[in-house]
Amino acid sequence: MFIGGMMHVFYTAKSSTAPEWPAQELPFHLDLAFADVTAAERRLLELGATKPARQPGGEHWTVLLDPSGQPFCISQAA
Repeated sequence: MFIGGMMHVFYTAKSSTAPEWPAQELPFHLDLAFADVTAAERRLLELGATKPARQPGGEHWTVLLDPSGQPFCISQAA
């Protein structure tokens, strides 16, 4: 994925399993910022992300789960 001059490469590790969030510690965490966070959330959900009921960020950020169940956060770009 190419974002504003930065490249991010993701791959699927067959032996990896997502943590039972929030009970387990996350092995890594990804925060993404968007100019239009509402449109980004809608698009990420269309692409297979899900939105868990637990939203500890309130109005500051939104937690989504990737298709494997790994949590990541999206927020408004500064």
